[in-house]
Formats: sequence, structure tokens, C-alpha cells
Amino acid sequence: MPELAIDGGAPVRSKMLPYGRQWVDDDDIEAVTRVLRSDWKDDKAYPYIKLTLQEDFPRLVMTRRVKRDGARYFGPYPSGIGLGRFLRFIKRLFPLRSCHYHIEEGKPIPSRFIRACLYYHIGQCSAPCEGRVTKRDYRHTVQSAEQFVHGDFSGVVTRLEEQMGKAAREMLYEQAA
Repeated sequence: MPELAIDGGAPVRSKMLPYGRQWVDDDDIEAVTRVLRSDWKDDKAYPYIKLTLQEDFPRLVMTRRVKRDGARYFGPYPSGIGLGRFLRFIKRLFPLRSCHYHIEEGKPIPSRFIRACLYYHIGQCSAPCEGRVTKRDYRHTVQSAEQFVHGDFSGVVTRLEEQMGKAAREMLYEQAA
């Protein structure tokens, strides 16, 4: 590698760039790599799954902050994109609410303010906002989802097999698939 004397001082190692045919010393390269290294970091924490157990009708949401708020956290997960896909898959299996409304049992939100969302109509929400599910039944669904997130798939597999068998006996083959 060629060395050049600059300002009559100590020699500085330099490199010839293949495209620009310019001389660049190591200090310039270090300055550029320092900037690039800082761009690799996104200043985010790892994503977690938050189960809001402090609410009457809990939700499963993705969060990057773990707080001591009575919720149960699962994680950390390495990828936010992968976690989003996993949460969409869970919401297909378990009809949990995804809205941010404050819902209490016995006090459904009046229909002039809200109606059942699209997720209810496609079977991905049990509509506790309209009082269409009891707190006990909803908690059972939450416990099943919690077991699934925790890694216990046996209860979910048996439940799905029962639903598939029932749909096949009733000749609802599309639903059974």
C-alpha cells in the first residue's frame, strides 16, 4: 500500500479507490464506516407480545416496552415483521378483540357510538363491545391463546380437530379445511 507524506509529517496510509481513482486515507474511511455503523442501529427495543390481563376483555398487542402494569409479556422476539405475522395468525385462531375501547362486562358501548367491527363479521372478533360474548367465555378464549403463545399447542390441536370433525360430519367441507 503506498504511503504519502502530508505536511512534512509522518506517513499516512492511503488506498486507491477502483472507481473514482482518488486517493483516500484511513481517517476518511474510518469516518465513513463510523456513520454507516450508526445507521445499522434502529434505536428500537425488541418486540414483545402483551396480553392485557388488567382489562375485563384482554387484547393481544405488540409492544416494544415492558411495563409493570399487570399485563403479561411474552418475548423478546427477534423480528417485528415476524411477530406481526404471528399475531395475525393467532387472531385467526382465537377471536380476540383488537380495538382500543374501554369495555366492561354488562356495560356494552351504545350502538350509536360503535357497532360490531369488520373483524366480528369475518369471525376474528367475538364483539365484546356489543355484549355478544360473556366475560367467562372470553376469558376461556384468552387462556387458550395464552397457552398457544406460551408454546402449548396440544389444546389448540385437539380443539381444531374436533371442529374439523364436526364440520365434516355436517358436510361443511370448506369450513373443515
